[in-house]
Amino acid sequence: MKKLYIILNIFLFLFSNINISLAKEDCPTISTPKIEVYSSYGKLRYDLSKSNSYITALAKQNGKVEKGMFASGLSTIKIESDIDFASRTLKIKNYYCVYPEAISVFVGYQTPIIHIAKNLRKGSCKFNMVKRHEQAHQQINITTLKYFMPKFSQFAKKLALNIKPIKVSSKTKANKATQFMLEKYHADFKQIVDIFKSELKIENGKLDTKTNYKIESNICK
Repeated sequence: MKKLYIILNIFLFLFSNINISLAKEDCPTISTPKIEVYSSYGKLRYDLSKSNSYITALAKQNGKVEKGMFASGLSTIKIESDIDFASRTLKIKNYYCVYPEAISVFVGYQTPIIHIAKNLRKGSCKFNMVKRHEQAHQQINITTLKYFMPKFSQFAKKLALNIKPIKVSSKTKANKATQFMLEKYHADFKQIVDIFKSELKIENGKLDTKTNYKIESNICK
């Protein structure tokens, strides 16, 4: 709640500084903004240069290894989200109205990497087993993102419908009004991005269980 309180205070501060008004009756209704939602899986690469201890430490940093276990492989990704916001300013009588015109939303991955410990001989049973396990993680990442793309699109359009035009006293204040709308939109869209991140963690966790680790450890014995 404290974080939300701080965010609201920031919005109120911006609101007071640019002297804007969200009164709908002051700004005539025009068409809703154009919405574009896109993603990228990134280009997968393999890193076979790291030691077991390095990969174990990296895994622990991401909360992916239980205490006492070591990692011979690890899949990593960076989840990125970004929003571009274009506005349109119209003069109405002796004031101006700022409208959202186009919103471009990106949710995707950057630098997906499969780490395999350098002590594993390439092509060996253990190497192939670790490789398959980490490839399964990356496939989960792709499948989960594909599943969420329609949800991202629906949510982005729903948020756009709720954006009210902003009334400003001069055209020079249009940029600050646009920034205000962008930050509010970004904060609202973060809700579904957080749900996506949580679901991604759950789905990957289904592969990283003690039972599955035990089965995989016995494959190459």
